[in-house]
Amino acid sequence: MISTLVLARLLTAQDQPTAAQMAGKALARYMKAQTLVGQIKLVSSAAGQSATVTTDFQYERPARVYLHQVRYSKTPKENFVTADGEKFSYEAPMELKKTQGERLIEFVIKPNEVLVVGRILQISQQQLSDYNAPLWIAFGLRADLDNLRGTWASLEYLRSSDPELVRIGGDYREYKLAETCGRWEMTITKAGDLKGYSISLPVVEQGRKFEVRNDWQINLDLEKKPDPSLFTLKVR
Repeated sequence: MISTLVLARLLTAQDQPTAAQMAGKALARYMKAQTLVGQIKLVSSAAGQSATVTTDFQYERPARVYLHQVRYSKTPKENFVTADGEKFSYEAPMELKKTQGERLIEFVIKPNEVLVVGRILQISQQQLSDYNAPLWIAFGLRADLDNLRGTWASLEYLRSSDPELVRIGGDYREYKLAETCGRWEMTITKAGDLKGYSISLPVVEQGRKFEVRNDWQINLDLEKKPDPSLFTLKVR
């Protein structure tokens, strides 16, 4: 006869979602969002050096975006992506630049495609200092999420010191068919709110071994309403 305690443990184990299901819950949470206001802070460190990139953004689907990114390092940089629903603007790629700070302006409606917020960001990302996994999750473009899942060579629960937070992660690779080259980790609430993400890569350079680590601190607010005045096309 199965004891009450053993039965309770079996039922609890059956009710426990898998690590993959928890990851999917977080991804789906933001794919469904109609509006989102957030901030993502990256601290990138290696061999005793570090740099920080902050990204403040908001969007309203289908095609209104405001993103302001600042890199704090020996080579600081500021960048904007803006979309008003009809047009969007972003810093021109290096090969197209004629003057410093030149911006490109494009229409949201293309001959064969109507761009959505995630696609606008994807097109605009070349000059961003940090086009990252948390942004992919927040903007919820399916192609980016497929690429993200491809970097997860393995996926499992990790020990969490906070009972309110769930840690999942595993082996990392740069793309689906690549060899594993590091570790990745994601921290979420039980409801699926994304709170943290990290990637660590061991590196050997000129006989020295050290770790390159990218840690993202994440604050995404699904309840806060965007500021409509920020959905203004930035032209310079």
